[in-house]
Amino acid sequence: MEPQNNLRLLLLCLVLTAARARLSPAPSPSDSPLSSISEPPVEADLSALPPSTPLEELSPDWLSDQPGHSDDLPSSIFSTSLLSVGPNPIISKICDNTDHPPLCLATVLPFAKGEKSIDVQSVLKFAVEASSLYANQALSETKKLASKPGTPEDLKATLKDCKNSYETAVENFAKTVDAFSTNDVGTMRSVLSAVITFVGDCEDEFAQMQTQSPLSGYAEKLTDMTSNCLAIVSQMMN
Repeated sequence: MEPQNNLRLLLLCLVLTAARARLSPAPSPSDSPLSSISEPPVEADLSALPPSTPLEELSPDWLSDQPGHSDDLPSSIFSTSLLSVGPNPIISKICDNTDHPPLCLATVLPFAKGEKSIDVQSVLKFAVEASSLYANQALSETKKLASKPGTPEDLKATLKDCKNSYETAVENFAKTVDAFSTNDVGTMRSVLSAVITFVGDCEDEFAQMQTQSPLSGYAEKLTDMTSNCLAIVSQMMN
């Protein structure tokens, strides 16, 4: 009798175990250790991000605040931003005794960079070199205007005279440099004064034509630069 009861109890346990197995939920894929590998990565929804601001809509204030941006970047030998480097006191003293000190500093400092020995003659040399370069720029502009299609004949004639004037100016700056070797102050004064005369003659021709000179900016600047050169020549005699 007892063996039969044990058999019945065993069968009952087997039935209950089987029933429990059928009722238990299957494990979800996320519970699997491999689920993190098998699932594809989630991609970012770029459409949810705000659109970037077009460059043309950026305000000038924003642009000026960006690293490396500056409205005062030097674009020529006349950049006054060079003054912030602290010019040589000898150059400052010499330029202070010219008619246009800021222009003197702005034209001389780029040429004086790295020079160990500075005196009146070297400053004059730098000023003359800068003036010669600028005269060549004016000469190039004159040639370009004269060759421009549609330029009236009378204007071409005036531009031709101006071309000759600026060519002479370039030659006279070279003569000034040549006079350094003999310290010929007389020649320096003569040829530099002639530069101012020739540049003025060009402007006078436009005035006689009652036409606005397209070279007036060059003429004014070059006249001031040459005036500074003459003032420095005078300091060589002191």
